[in-house]
Amino acid sequence: MENNIETLFNRKNKKEGTNEKTFIVNMNESLFNKMDETLRTIKEVKGEFCSRSTFVEQAVDCYLNNIENELQILQCTKTITSYSDQVIVFTCSEKANTYNTMFQNRFWSCVSLGKEVVNAIQSGHIKYFALYRGKPRQYIDSYAEIININKLPNGKYEFKLGEIQPLPNPVSLNGIEPSSIMKGRKISLEKLLTSTEIDTL
Repeated sequence: MENNIETLFNRKNKKEGTNEKTFIVNMNESLFNKMDETLRTIKEVKGEFCSRSTFVEQAVDCYLNNIENELQILQCTKTITSYSDQVIVFTCSEKANTYNTMFQNRFWSCVSLGKEVVNAIQSGHIKYFALYRGKPRQYIDSYAEIININKLPNGKYEFKLGEIQPLPNPVSLNGIEPSSIMKGRKISLEKLLTSTEIDTL
């Protein structure tokens, strides 16, 4: 990421033929004076001149790079109507290979659900499904919309899932006890998308 003073001087001399667009930036007096003070300091330290336009351009570039993760979250959630929607989390063993045989094929079968949870899913309050993957991975890395649930002859339930969506960052166990990942745990979509550690869910 380009975000240092050296970059200002490396970029200030534009190559001929570079496509540029011009726009006017309005800023309050305090911010304007602070920018000028910074540019004077740069000139004193470097002995070189940096224009306001170059400084602003670089500041915008750095800002966009720094919010890249937030933009990924927005991309993941562009079809989501509410961050308050709930996600139900189950666990899967990597040894059993159920992640590949079931989840990757957009279903999850033979789970026990209480009446309240069934009602919450059917009413649309619990809208999403996620899996905590056991050793050696020990993280949640994706989620999917719940299309519907079907009751099986044995009294358990099967989930039919929509397209699997990757999380911006895997949510890792990070050293806490695996028992903290409860089967059927419910969390908000906002927490799932913005967390990186299980214990913050």
